Amino acid sequence: MSIEAIIKNLNQYYTFGEATTHQEYTIFPIISPDSTLSILGLVEGEEKDLAWIQESEGSESVSHLEAINKSDFPVLIPYLHQVVGGKQDRTIFEPIIIPVGHDERNPLIIPARCIEQNRWGYRSSRGEATSSKFFSSGTRMASQMANISSNGDQSVLWGSVGMYAEAMPTISAEARTSSFREIQELVYEKKEEYTTMFDNLSSALNVPDQIGLVCYFGDKILGLEFYSTNSLWKQFSESVLKGFLSDHIFMKEETATSPPEGNIGNTLIDEFADVKLEEYTSTGAGELYQFAHEKWQGITLQYEKELVHFYATKRQVDIFKGKKTRLRSQGVPRPDLEVQGVRNQADEQIIVEQVQR
Repeated sequence: MSIEAIIKNLNQYYTFGEATTHQEYTIFPIISPDSTLSILGLVEGEEKDLAWIQESEGSESVSHLEAINKSDFPVLIPYLHQVVGGKQDRTIFEPIIIPVGHDERNPLIIPARCIEQNRWGYRSSRGEATSSKFFSSGTRMASQMANISSNGDQSVLWGSVGMYAEAMPTISAEARTSSFREIQELVYEKKEEYTTMFDNLSSALNVPDQIGLVCYFGDKILGLEFYSTNSLWKQFSESVLKGFLSDHIFMKEETATSPPEGNIGNTLIDEFADVKLEEYTSTGAGELYQFAHEKWQGITLQYEKELVHFYATKRQVDIFKGKKTRLRSQGVPRPDLEVQGVRNQADEQIIVEQVQR
């Protein structure tokens, strides 16, 4: 069965569990028996000191890092995974499998983008010294930000981080290096509204045989994400949920009172009916596909004929709306244009093409 056929018939391959609702949010667990793949997640690799991400030695570029795998199994770095440390916090804008054999003598070069604009050195934004070695942060970019940032250049990403910071002025003032990772951590430490949302919805992260979730805001679908095994899901589930809950900053002005209706699997079949997949050469092992669709942005990684990681988010708001003048003064492309571009490969010139919506 082709990847496109699976995506367009998700309810034939996956089960959707009972809804968990809090305020405007509704979460549906995605359930499936584990695949037979033996694959580690980056978090587990870090805990066992078998896999990690590090700064490229002697490099002054933020666009690529080195991934290490000293284990006997391939290691997954999920899409939008955020790491703290190095000279600046980074986000990985591609799901990547680090093959066996990429130890310190043979690191895998991977694409990355900076999410911390005002630091360049081995001192963290929260006062703790860092080294060239990164660690998983447990945070995730909001899905509405990912829609804008994924195919744009670094200035577009910083522009979307700026929108998030502007919505939380008191919190962002404490993040002196403009680290999105730090702002998001502070939101969940200091904003009771977000802590309560997370606590009330986190029960939807621990269903037997769960591998992912579908997230709604009222009757608006925000997106879905799933993995090939329950073990991988457990490593990344909290950051996945926090990423979708961070959309609350952009969705709060929207009217969202009606919960989703109907069969979730059938809804997804309708949503993905016109989706076309484009194959790219993956940075690591496996086959990489991206969505080509007006409203949906998605990416999936196949390895040994299994969907190892799947991410899809639907554009529901324009997070740059009303921000044109300030963004233009910062060199960010016009927010009334949709930014599309070539995927950010390591050491590759990023080409951004802007087309009228």
